[in-house]
Amino acid sequence: MIIHIISYLFLLFAFVKTRKYFIFSPVDIFVLFFSSVLVLSVSYHHLMPEQVKFNFFNFDLIKTKNLIKTITVYLSMLIFFILGYLFFFIKDKKYRDTVKHKINIPSFDNTKLNNKTLPFVLILLFSFSAFLVFLDYGFELFQRSNYIPKKDSSYKTIYQLLFIVVSLIAAVIYKSNKFLSIFIVFGITIMTLGIGSRYASINLLLFGIILSMSINYKKRYLFYLFFIPFIVLFFGYNIALRSESNGHGLIPYLKVTFQKPDVILKYTFKNIYYTFIFGFYATSETLIHYRNPNLHKLYSCLSPLPGFMTDWYMYAKNMRLNIYAPYTSIGEISCYSVASYIYYFILGYYFTFIDKFIKIQFLLKKYVFALLLFLTLLIFMVLSFEYNLRSSNRYLYYSYFIYLIAVISKIKIKSNAKN
Repeated sequence: MIIHIISYLFLLFAFVKTRKYFIFSPVDIFVLFFSSVLVLSVSYHHLMPEQVKFNFFNFDLIKTKNLIKTITVYLSMLIFFILGYLFFFIKDKKYRDTVKHKINIPSFDNTKLNNKTLPFVLILLFSFSAFLVFLDYGFELFQRSNYIPKKDSSYKTIYQLLFIVVSLIAAVIYKSNKFLSIFIVFGITIMTLGIGSRYASINLLLFGIILSMSINYKKRYLFYLFFIPFIVLFFGYNIALRSESNGHGLIPYLKVTFQKPDVILKYTFKNIYYTFIFGFYATSETLIHYRNPNLHKLYSCLSPLPGFMTDWYMYAKNMRLNIYAPYTSIGEISCYSVASYIYYFILGYYFTFIDKFIKIQFLLKKYVFALLLFLTLLIFMVLSFEYNLRSSNRYLYYSYFIYLIAVISKIKIKSNAKN
């Protein structure tokens, strides 16, 4: 492990020296997030007394050899990710020039973006998303006995992605149509709370990030001063609902809000643990319990094909630590040793490739595709920390699809300009 630590620190120094930090850079966020996870998890493990640890599902009490193995896995991930970044950095002169620019958070004027079509598109997408949720849950959205009413859902991915898009559009039109914007975001929040999904918090976070871009620089920091504590508390509230309620669905969850308001603060601290530390222990458990790693199983997890066109559903039921905690992506891929090094090297290269595109788009003051790509890769990072490899990896394919649309749109605009 000593060699891993030295290699990581050396590469981290090289990483920092080659670039200027940018808040919308997926490369910067990846290295910062997982480096923070490593530091916070190791500190928590050694400094937090055993009797006051959160110890979700009894995962915190791992043996020293398992702790060392998990630390090594995270260090290896960061090492090969940074190596992938450096390889792209060395070979691409344009990126070397671009990455030196300091890019400020933009402040766009909504009047340029808001037209008669956007509110209509927003209502249409929101209505379609709500319809898919109803097909999935029906009246069980309001009250049900099981957290997940169906084992498999062909609609879940669609409405989760649509909710993200709807949240972004709602933020964009906020200045010109406050009522519609707030109404839509409130509707999304109510539905995702009824589902019991953390997307209730994620969608609000994305809404706030985009909304902040329409605020001038002087007032933006005041917005963050209010919004960041609010979203941290809301995350805690979001998690408290399904843990403290008798039953599941919107009605039992709202009862908790009024019957046990004191648990919100308690779960806020739990959420900090859940966001930055729990995935570390879940990865350790995944490394212990993962059985029969083989190329066919790896293909099913990495394949861009729908689940029914692979053997994913045959494997999925056994790729969980318990009903609430699936194997983690980091733990899964790390069971394949050499394949994991190749995966994270390619991931570092791909993130840097997209990072170059995002930075160029920001310098050109073209934000839509850049922000969509950033948010898609951000979701990949969050999911890879605590969810199955297949669940997180699909967002890499989504991001590349968004990139292709951006490139095709650019070519079409140039073609029309020539004509």
